[in-house]
Amino acid sequence: MNTYRVTSLALAATAIAVALCGCGKTAPEAAAPNAVAPAASVPPEKRDPNRLWCNEHGVYEDECVICHPEIAQQKEPSKEARDPNRLWCNEHGVYEDECYICHPELKPKSDEHAKVDDGHVHDDRGQGNAPSGALICKEHNLPEAECGNCRPDALAEIPVGAGLKVRFASGAATTKAGVATGSPAPAYGGGAREFLGHVTFNRNRLAEVAPQTAGVVVEVLKDVGDAVRADEILGSVRSPEIAAVRKEMSEAQAQARLAQQTLAREQDLFKREISARQDLDAAQAAVAVHQSAIDEARQHFLSLGLSEEDIKRVMTGGSIEPTLPVRAPFAGTVIARNAVKGKTADAGTVLFQIADLSTMWVEFAVPENQLSAVSVGTRIHARVEAYPGVSFDGEVKWIAPSVDAATRMIQARAEIANPQGLLKDGLFGRVSLDSTPGNAGLTVPETAVQDVDGRPVIFKKLGDDLFETRPVELGAASDGHIVVLAGLSADDRIVTEGSYVVKSELLKARLGAGCTDH
Repeated sequence: MNTYRVTSLALAATAIAVALCGCGKTAPEAAAPNAVAPAASVPPEKRDPNRLWCNEHGVYEDECVICHPEIAQQKEPSKEARDPNRLWCNEHGVYEDECYICHPELKPKSDEHAKVDDGHVHDDRGQGNAPSGALICKEHNLPEAECGNCRPDALAEIPVGAGLKVRFASGAATTKAGVATGSPAPAYGGGAREFLGHVTFNRNRLAEVAPQTAGVVVEVLKDVGDAVRADEILGSVRSPEIAAVRKEMSEAQAQARLAQQTLAREQDLFKREISARQDLDAAQAAVAVHQSAIDEARQHFLSLGLSEEDIKRVMTGGSIEPTLPVRAPFAGTVIARNAVKGKTADAGTVLFQIADLSTMWVEFAVPENQLSAVSVGTRIHARVEAYPGVSFDGEVKWIAPSVDAATRMIQARAEIANPQGLLKDGLFGRVSLDSTPGNAGLTVPETAVQDVDGRPVIFKKLGDDLFETRPVELGAASDGHIVVLAGLSADDRIVTEGSYVVKSELLKARLGAGCTDH
């Protein structure tokens, strides 16, 4: 047996041992059948200057079947032409002792003196989309690390927004299986987390104005729709109680003056040691009592609605009209008027209603399974049919502490801005919730979302027969749609119908061998 024969048999035995350990893995398609010498064996100074050099694989470009699989098809020798003393790698189309895909220890090292930019772009069938030397799933023509058909369990390690690819036999197969695609829509206005509601007055800025005492309406100054300022007079009521209180004030003042005179006399007598101490104390107490009566009459005037100026006039002996003003408690708009001149009004009879229309309330009902999407402080967008295309922004202020036993709904209320006064009490509309400030998310049909090992996923279309499994973060669901908060872009094309078909294709390897078992 000659030396060459011995060497060849040794190499063959080594190749068989290595092949039994690792050649079962799939790898990039078609390497060179008659591969050239490694880069280390061809120094830069000895390379043909008229031929491009592939720095990535250490061969001339016109011999690199990794980048150009068509070369392998043209040059692959027939079985009869192969060296019978060398094992052949059927998977990659080269001799085993040259297949550095199955045997990475044979891979040539890059020439550190060669130019990195060789002006060559590698195609998808080689390693253009995968790291240099990455294994390629020949069955599905995908980088093995991204092949979901063969490695569905790798989904557990993929973060939200990343992907694991799934390839079908053909685009026609997906169409026949009922796979349809569409685009996600913005969560705002997209139908998700949207509830029916109605507009009502802000009852924290709603007032019923009534006189504090019975009387006859003698003046009406404001009508429905009029804007009023805080403390502005709306009308007046003539009341006999004015005269009664003025009498109380006069009597209290007279008694106080008398008490003051008595006190002055007692102080003089006590100083001259003519009267006892207890007489002086009694005189001082009488002054305090009558001063209290004056203060009480003054407070009575204030409660009836008289101004400080009117009270001062009464206390100095002046006269006032026996009428009580009816005033606006805050700036707003007159939304109702019951006051009629000459009508008798009892104390507490509502003569006017005032509302501050700069803000309104929108009340809406939330299904109990959507309650997690709503909280006090959640931003909302309200729309009413009367003003299509116009959004009124606000904030949730209150959520009911109980669930309606019949409807299983929870009442909620939001305060919304109404700067132009467009909103009217009683208008019906829709409320969209914005539960994630700064990121409203996207909405997709619930049929687009599948659960794989406890993780929600959607399937992005990459080609007629190629899809990407995307783990996503979900928000609330409503009316057949669900909000995707992370992992999806607005321009993605996703499976909206038949997503279970793609899921089945992804998990098919669990029922049999994947490419890693070939």
